[in-house]
Amino acid sequence: MPSIDLITTQLFSTTLGSMTLPGLLAALSTTDDIEYTALQAHQAHLWHAFLVQLATIALTQNGQTDLVTSESEWSTLLLELHDDESTWWLEQSDPNRPAFFQPPAPNGLAAFNKSWSTPDEMGLLATAKNHDVKRTRIRSPRHEHWIYALICVQTGSGFLGSGNYGNYRMNGGYASRPVVGFYQDQRWPLRFREDVRRIAAWVSRDEDSLGSIDGATLLWTEPWPDNKQADVDELHPLCIEVARRIRCVDGKFRGTTSKAERTNGKVLNGNVGDPWIPISPAKKSDQSGSALNLSRQGFTYPIFVDLLSKRLRLPDYMQPQGRGAYVLIAEALAGEQGQTAGFHRRTLRVPARVGWWMQREESTTTDTLDKRCKRFVELATLARRNVLLPALLELYDEDPRQDGAH
Repeated sequence: MPSIDLITTQLFSTTLGSMTLPGLLAALSTTDDIEYTALQAHQAHLWHAFLVQLATIALTQNGQTDLVTSESEWSTLLLELHDDESTWWLEQSDPNRPAFFQPPAPNGLAAFNKSWSTPDEMGLLATAKNHDVKRTRIRSPRHEHWIYALICVQTGSGFLGSGNYGNYRMNGGYASRPVVGFYQDQRWPLRFREDVRRIAAWVSRDEDSLGSIDGATLLWTEPWPDNKQADVDELHPLCIEVARRIRCVDGKFRGTTSKAERTNGKVLNGNVGDPWIPISPAKKSDQSGSALNLSRQGFTYPIFVDLLSKRLRLPDYMQPQGRGAYVLIAEALAGEQGQTAGFHRRTLRVPARVGWWMQREESTTTDTLDKRCKRFVELATLARRNVLLPALLELYDEDPRQDGAH
């Protein structure tokens, strides 16, 4: 694999044609509809989070919050984030210099002896029995396939055996990194612009954020000696993390283990100020609250009730603003010990009146919304048990009083 530059090479295939990374950011900033034609469903939420984090960091580090609209402007902003141009290369033979999502390895590359033949083999799906979504399906991978897999592994991995640690935005080694938000439109460019606008305004205010606005932004540019952890307090609140030690060597992606997590944020239980991660209420054993940890049941109705009533709370700047209608979008790849537990996505239309109720902090308003949500869940459960189940049993001619009926 030659040294590919994400700034100047049109790597990303979309419904509007092939684009460079800055060209894609320009398209997201100006168009209303675009799709990524090589992106897999379980990768999309992490790809979106990466693009928003990257764009917001690039803008606010330059002292601005308004989106720029041209490819050349985005190129300039991205190159200014780090003084080594190989930050945006897919391969760099010098272990003391970074490559894209590949931190410098001061101890050399000799230990990087694990290799992957396809990007989906390197990716997040840990299906030990190789069922559901098959591994090694991409027989003729393009560079963009490797990029998507690399970003997802580095920003969405959980614990996968000794030396393979997860992302500090997760609530535990077998947790997930959800991306949850309220949007006025589900299309990618409109979600992108809405997120950048809200998050850039928050960063520019520098209010109640974990870490430091002057901290590290692209953790893959920082050297990673095997025994060194990054201090969360010294990271930018939107820092783009790397969870694994990976390098592209002689055209082949290789990895090695590490002695500890890349950051020291494990004790925070995922409550690190991530814009898209809902936080549960604080408990005696957890004074600050912890990040939502999705199970294989996915985004159940009770979870959505908790989101609407703010028992599971997103940052204030990510809540509905104004009187318009919203769509609540929730996406995550659930994790379990040694495996993944399905990609889950659920949407819910939030009428303008409900969104307005959510913006009011009076306890009576919150209680009213909470009670109504719970009542609808109860009615749905009742209908499922007393109407849908008997109808299905009648259809299959089964008696629930007999063994073997389902």
